Amino acid sequence: MDFHRKTEVWYLIVVVNYFKVMSNILHGKTGTSEFNIWRSMKGRCHNPKNPAYHFYGGRGIFVCDEWRDDFNAFFRDMGLRPSINHSIERIKNNLGYCKSNCCWATREEQNFNRRSTIVMDFDGIKLTQAEFAKKLNCTPSAIDYHRKRGKSDADIVAHFRKPKLHSSKYIGVYKKVCKSGYVCYTVHIRSNKKFTYIGCYKNEEDAALAYDKVAKELFGVNAKLNFK
Repeated sequence: MDFHRKTEVWYLIVVVNYFKVMSNILHGKTGTSEFNIWRSMKGRCHNPKNPAYHFYGGRGIFVCDEWRDDFNAFFRDMGLRPSINHSIERIKNNLGYCKSNCCWATREEQNFNRRSTIVMDFDGIKLTQAEFAKKLNCTPSAIDYHRKRGKSDADIVAHFRKPKLHSSKYIGVYKKVCKSGYVCYTVHIRSNKKFTYIGCYKNEEDAALAYDKVAKELFGVNAKLNFK
């Protein structure tokens, strides 16, 4: 290729890039959250000096050709960011940024897609380990302790739902004091290594009778009763 031909090619490249830059300026969204997300996305995927490059471009995660140099194309496919709590999310972690693999998602929604996230079953609902712990009013490290000892999700739920044994002279009856000061007696029965809630009663005797009734149904002549 002679000098003049090289000059023409170089000039053409400059013109094309100029119009791409001007397009991104004239779309009126420079500085918006969508534009900043698009720019950050490109940086972590295509700039080796970006602190996050190792986790994206460094492992083969790139922005598709259609989006890489054209914010308008990105905005056309993604639309407005639904809220300040949403950011761009890749549906499949091993694939790059493109229309078919991206959506807007909240941090909670993104947690389910992380490679390191542990998803657990809470009464048929999928939760992260942190959400699972919050539901059971304990710490994630406490959940991790039981997981490492081979307990299933159901076993962990049963363990933390187990009522605390305190102040009642009857089997399966537990005293409960509400914040308002109201006192009642809850009844739980243990069967198949799980505690089942039976009900709440105003006095201990009624609660004890309710326990006995269910115990007879479950255990028959082997039931341990409050009243003979």
